[in-house]
Amino acid sequence: MGARTNYFVDPTGGSDMMGNGSSGLPWASVQWALDNITRDSTNGDQINIKAGSDDTLTSALSVATYGTPSNSAPLVLRGFTSVADDRGVGGINCNEYAFLNAGTPATHVIDLRIHNPGSNLLWQGGNYCTAQSCEFDNGTGDCLYKIYLVENCHIHNFSGVGADVNHATGNYFVNGTYDFSICLDTRSTGSHFLRNIISVDGATRGISVSQDGAVLDANAILSSSGTGAGISLDFNREACMAVNNLIEGFSGTGGRGIDGNSMSEGWAVYGHNAAYNNATNYADDADVVNDLGDNESLGASPFAKSGSDTFANRATYFAAVDTGNVRGGGYPSGYNLDKGAVQSAGGSGSTTNVFIPAASGRFGVRES
Repeated sequence: MGARTNYFVDPTGGSDMMGNGSSGLPWASVQWALDNITRDSTNGDQINIKAGSDDTLTSALSVATYGTPSNSAPLVLRGFTSVADDRGVGGINCNEYAFLNAGTPATHVIDLRIHNPGSNLLWQGGNYCTAQSCEFDNGTGDCLYKIYLVENCHIHNFSGVGADVNHATGNYFVNGTYDFSICLDTRSTGSHFLRNIISVDGATRGISVSQDGAVLDANAILSSSGTGAGISLDFNREACMAVNNLIEGFSGTGGRGIDGNSMSEGWAVYGHNAAYNNATNYADDADVVNDLGDNESLGASPFAKSGSDTFANRATYFAAVDTGNVRGGGYPSGYNLDKGAVQSAGGSGSTTNVFIPAASGRFGVRES
């Protein structure tokens, strides 16, 4: 794959009528760009959206004129400040519309804040869609559905499901004015959720396993007296695995750390997790859940809780503390891994970092 063709949008300083999509004469809106680009069917196109003010939609973005992106020639929407790919954060105000017409494939969003879809599902993707280093917020419906990869994103203030996706890595979910029903749900067989941080309350469930073959590894889930569950293993699921997760605070009536009681057949394997201050830390159906062992019920919080519970401070707030077998007790043994989303240096050092990959511009991933 060669270099994508770059176009530029500046919602404040650009002009749809007078611009030409260059960095010197940008357009003012993404939809105008889509309607006036001659699609690069070989390498794809990148629309760069300048930080500073939002592009406010008047309807969901449409590729009807632009054409259908493909895995080899994707459509990329990315924020910038001065030059393309400089990690500036652009903005799209959905203005109570969906973000993009449902089912549009091979679309990648990077370094953007996309918000205010009203009661609409913010983004129903298609094959090969990804989101990297974005903020999605403020809707009374669901946020993301049928996205292949979501990484390093800040997702908050939705009333429905945060992300029903194939793969989720290093994301931060938090309740606000609106509470998620579920933060993360498995999109298809073989979904993989790694090192996500979830901070909720009320009846919100952290992760729901509703497809076979899910792997939930090293997620950090914190609730404030919640009545939901940190991880819910739903009925009829098979070959699921949950390891190295830290779950705290589902202490309200019926609250559960890992809930296997709703499984009616199939099996799940989980172990090397740690739970604290849940009404029930581990609720097993012995007929369908096989235990790897080392599921701890802790006597103290596994999280440092230093500073504020925010996206910017998440690596500090959710750092694993030295209680029980949290520090260095991760699976597989012998690698000195901490449980949870935040890894200390060598599993025992004084500094911490969260394993959240930066947006890498990697495209061409294939949906399983």
